[in-house]
Amino acid sequence: MNPVFVVGVGRSGTTLLVNLLGCHPLLSPIFETSFLRNLVLLCDRASWYWGDSLSRKIASAVPGYSRSVFVAKCHKYTQKCEAYKQIISSLPSPEERRVQNVKHDYEVFPFENQAILFDMDELMEEANRFIGALQAGSKTEPEIYGLARDGVNRLFTIHCTRAHKPHWINKTPRLLLCLDLLPKLYPNAKCIHIIRDGRDVSASFRSLSWGPKDVRKAARRWKARMAARKRVNPDALGYLELRYEDLIRAPEAALEKVLDFLQLNGDPSEMLSSFKVYSQRVGVWQTIFTTEEKQMFDDEAGDLLIELGYERDHDWAR
Repeated sequence: MNPVFVVGVGRSGTTLLVNLLGCHPLLSPIFETSFLRNLVLLCDRASWYWGDSLSRKIASAVPGYSRSVFVAKCHKYTQKCEAYKQIISSLPSPEERRVQNVKHDYEVFPFENQAILFDMDELMEEANRFIGALQAGSKTEPEIYGLARDGVNRLFTIHCTRAHKPHWINKTPRLLLCLDLLPKLYPNAKCIHIIRDGRDVSASFRSLSWGPKDVRKAARRWKARMAARKRVNPDALGYLELRYEDLIRAPEAALEKVLDFLQLNGDPSEMLSSFKVYSQRVGVWQTIFTTEEKQMFDDEAGDLLIELGYERDHDWAR
């Protein structure tokens, strides 16, 4: 089965979707592996460093500069993996998350204790192995991404073995910003981009301890991150856009669409039997936004709402 990634702007339903797909007997969900995005970005930097592009040749004019930058990038990646290790090791329990206002009661976590089953020391071992190989000598771009892929495969295979399922599905929302690079890491990857009305995304942040609270900032953030979908090369990446609203209002049909995309047999009704999908999370912005906030959002991202079909024109904000 092809590697599968779930991406999206924060508060767009990535958790709901990966939980539902994780109810499939063959799929084991792996949540929030932020190191994966850092790994892809490092591969891109390493490919430049070992490459022969014009910018690389120009940089070579300053003795030692490119090498020092490259070594610094490698060190920073290791530091980020170490920080990720500390974060994962100190994650609160599901109940503590709700008390701390990280997630709401309607956001269930059926795989909470199985979100990441490889050990953080195993992650650091792979990170150090990759950095050592990168710095050992010249590599082509395919070799660099191949080394990275081998390390990820080892970690995710450990996860699947411990979950007693044959295949994994990864949810790292910010991989949305690397959709042009993802096919280099996994040439046969499939990506599901879940899209939600940006006004509801903005409204969802209000009661949380993180994320933008100002409507104008939230609109800018949503629009900027949604722009990443324009960089998808359909010839290089299997790509599906799924509306959060469709998943909420008609979950069986939405899951059927996803399973068809993944070329995977399954029973959506059985997958949905594990937990409740709350349909009232659509259109929440209508009870929250003031007239001024409607205008602010429309000024920043109204055109995108129309492009995506959430509105026909700008009259909703008047």
